[in-house]
Amino acid sequence: MGKINKAKKILNKYIELHNKGTHIEFENYKYEIFEQYGIDDSDWDKVFMWDKNPINTLLTKITYQLNIGA
Repeated sequence: MGKINKAKKILNKYIELHNKGTHIEFENYKYEIFEQYGIDDSDWDKVFMWDKNPINTLLTKITYQLNIGA
């Protein structure tokens, strides 16, 4: 799977759990992506709040972090 597709999958699941999942499911997923990929979501709330195109910004960040971990 390409890095961009993997980034989209990570972000889509993150958004889905944020909007529709339980708090525990969401927190577990955040921990999982940090443990598995080294992805830190600490500033993602700010990106969603202030960025005009948060999805593209976060996809770029996730892809970059996946490349570092590769």
